[in-house]
Amino acid sequence: MMISGYCENVLFYSNSVIMPRGVELILPMSLNTGTLAEGNYTILANATLTPPIVDGDLSDNVLSCEIRVEYGDISLINVIPSTPGVNITQLIPTKTVVGRGYGTTVYVTVGNKGNFTEHNIQVTIYWSNGTSLNQVINDTTISELPIGTSVTVNVTWEQTFSLSYGNYTISAYAWPVLGESNTADNDGVAAVQVHIGVPGDVSSAQFGVPDGIVNMRDASYCILLFNTKPGSPNWKPNADINNDGIVNMRDTAITILNFNHRET
Repeated sequence: MMISGYCENVLFYSNSVIMPRGVELILPMSLNTGTLAEGNYTILANATLTPPIVDGDLSDNVLSCEIRVEYGDISLINVIPSTPGVNITQLIPTKTVVGRGYGTTVYVTVGNKGNFTEHNIQVTIYWSNGTSLNQVINDTTISELPIGTSVTVNVTWEQTFSLSYGNYTISAYAWPVLGESNTADNDGVAAVQVHIGVPGDVSSAQFGVPDGIVNMRDASYCILLFNTKPGSPNWKPNADINNDGIVNMRDTAITILNFNHRET
């Protein structure tokens, strides 16, 4: 007996089996949906006797059913440079100034808009400036993302020693899951740029705005924010120069070591 399976009249399964008379057989047929677009499909199974045996009744040799093929759909919700230790369930304060040679922690939120729990979602974070585009900062993997949920992951941008002074755009891309066709929302860009400057240049005559030189305004800024950390009412991420989640003597020392240094 020959058993055949069709999806929209396209053969996807064929197998010859030997069956004694008067018995029933459950036969699994595997359909690879990886090449199918989302939508409804008719599956048809056909059983025919192998010649020279003649089947006197063909009316019950064919059965059909309907299936629906759906794929995943993930989206990248936001990209925020900040510091370690922030509460990701609240508004994440943005770090906009990074001393060259130091880093920032980049938070990326990814959501699952599809109909399946997704696993091992790959996310890549990049920096770009006026001369270079989409330079990889780091990659991370989301092990599981249930339907209708979102998760915030983070990576640290540490390799800034060789970068030029100036403004940098941080972006991220959530790589498509199996069969995903709507990828227009898989990438995102941080709302503000990050300025790579002289380590310790975190303030100026305008409080909290760098001016390209490290001086007493910067040291005073760190001292005024001494011992603050994420969750403090006056937490300012830019003052956490070494990106360890607290403003302390290490940050003040960086301003002193770079005193009178300018961006050149």
